[in-house]
Amino acid sequence: MAYYIDDYIRLCGMCSLDVGTVWNMHNFVIPSLEREAERYRECLAAKPDGDTSEGWSAIESDLNRLEQAIANGRKRCQREPRQQQLFAA
Repeated sequence: MAYYIDDYIRLCGMCSLDVGTVWNMHNFVIPSLEREAERYRECLAAKPDGDTSEGWSAIESDLNRLEQAIANGRKRCQREPRQQQLFAA
C-alpha cells in the first residue's frame, strides 16, 4: 500500500473535525481511498483459482485495511453532529 494512504489512515484518528478537514475528507480523501480499494478488488478478481501465495494475501490484507479506513472515515466525518441524529427521533 502506498505510504500516503497509511498517512491518511493514521491522520484520521487524530483529526480535529474542523469544517475544512471534514470537507476535504468527504470530497477528496475518501473518494480517493474508494478508487484505490476498487483497484485492489480488480486485482483480486484476476487472481488465478487456487493461488494462495503471500502476494495475494498481502493484497487482501491491504484491501481489508482500506475498506475499514473508508468505513471509519465515513463514520467519523459525518456531516451532522451525532447528537442531532440521536435527538432527531
